[in-house]
Amino acid sequence: MKILHNQSQLKRVLYIGIGNVIIGFGSLFTTASQYLVGLGGLGLVFIVQYFYTKNRVMVELTLDFIVFNGLFKKKTICVHEITAYRYFAGDHTVTSKDTTIVIDTNLVDKATLDELKGYFDSLQLK
Repeated sequence: MKILHNQSQLKRVLYIGIGNVIIGFGSLFTTASQYLVGLGGLGLVFIVQYFYTKNRVMVELTLDFIVFNGLFKKKTICVHEITAYRYFAGDHTVTSKDTTIVIDTNLVDKATLDELKGYFDSLQLK
């Protein structure tokens, strides 16, 4: 089962990026402060982040592994090596001997929240 990022939150990142680009590059043609030009570069970073994470899988849940794809790092936990599982304040925290994965439900696509909860309920880890 593949869990995607929250698409509405990603759209907000895109809109913030577009707004920063407009303000940043618009300040080149006005008498506004030259420090606002840096917002153009920051906006480009937001836009690149949007397109990088738009269709990228955040968490992949299988019967044997839980794979969490971070921005630069991929964390993998074997289901048989899980030592602790905790759900608190909207965060699923899965811990093994070496690795800890925290899945924030605010960043997860709303359509797959029930599947995520059902997966961890089926593991019966307490």
